[in-house]
Amino acid sequence: GSKASDVEISKQVVEIKGTDSPWSPEERAVAKTQIALYKDIRHVVQLGDQYRLDPPGEAVTAVQYVSKDRSQGVVFVYRTHAPRLSQPCTVFLRGLDPQAHYAVAGIDGVRSGAAWAHVGFPVTLNDFSSTVRRIARQD
Repeated sequence: GSKASDVEISKQVVEIKGTDSPWSPEERAVAKTQIALYKDIRHVVQLGDQYRLDPPGEAVTAVQYVSKDRSQGVVFVYRTHAPRLSQPCTVFLRGLDPQAHYAVAGIDGVRSGAAWAHVGFPVTLNDFSSTVRRIARQD
C-alpha cells in the first residue's frame, strides 16, 4: 500500500486501542477479530494469485486469492444494493489444483478443486454486506 494508506491504517489501529476510543467494547472485539483474520491471510492476499470472480446475479461481486502452492486461499464476496435477489448467488472458485481436495469455511463437505470450479457454493447476502471464506487444501 501507499505510505498515506499505511499511516491512515496505523491511525485507525491507535484509535481502536486507545483509552479515549469512541469505539464500544463490542466494536473493538469485532475489530480485533478482523485484524487477526487479516494477519492470518495477509500472505495469501499479498503474495498469491488474484482471481476476479463474476458470480451470476446482480449486485454481487467476488475476489479470490490463492497461494502460489495452491494449498490455501480466501474469497471475498460483496453485495451492494439490489431490490431483491431471486435466489442466492453461486460462487465458482478458480485457481485451485483440480485434483486436490479443499474445504471452504462455512460450507459443508470437502470437494476437489475441479468440483469447486464447476459446482461452486451458494452465498446469500443482505444489502451492503459481505463474507470472507477461507479455503484450505485437505491432504
